[in-house]
Amino acid sequence: MTPIMGLVVALVPPLCSAGILLYFGKRNFVWNAILLFLTNASASILATSAMWYDSTIAGVVYIVWTTSEGVDDRNEVMSR
Repeated sequence: MTPIMGLVVALVPPLCSAGILLYFGKRNFVWNAILLFLTNASASILATSAMWYDSTIAGVVYIVWTTSEGVDDRNEVMSR
């Protein structure tokens, strides 16, 4: 499953439910469906941000390690 499919599965059904419930006049259930959509959207944004932050920090640490003293460009430890 691709990441976009995870977002689609999490976000589209609550919106569809909200639309159908709104059509049938079930306003108290519409708010529950909208709340579920907002919860899923917030969790998706939080998880994506955490993964992006983790990948950028890991990339910075890798770059710093490979360019630090004692390591050459081919990632082999140089003898002192």
